[in-house]
Amino acid sequence: MYKQICWSIYFVGLIFFTTKIFADSATTNKDPTEPPNYSADISKAKITESVTSFILEAVLISENTKLAIINNNVVKIGDVVGGEKVKSIDPYSVTLVGEQGEMVLHLFGSPIKEPAK
Repeated sequence: MYKQICWSIYFVGLIFFTTKIFADSATTNKDPTEPPNYSADISKAKITESVTSFILEAVLISENTKLAIINNNVVKIGDVVGGEKVKSIDPYSVTLVGEQGEMVLHLFGSPIKEPAK
């Protein structure tokens, strides 16, 4: 059981840090098609974006931990992602609560009717 928990934590950490590395490298690279005298600095512009869609990427449930990855963010019950609070984490879905009411996110985009045996 200890090995399973260690592997689960390793898996979530690997996903989180890999996503972080790719996100950081994408923001530091210069566009090779940018003209040489281009003066607009988009990185300093204030861009506001409201998250209207959520993607449930992974769920990790162990004896002591329930974690999910939503839009590249590792969350647990009670955390807030995109203005919505995580209400519950189940093996194949996550329930979010916000101003618009409850929203259920499913792994793979649609509800799984019956787990594989």
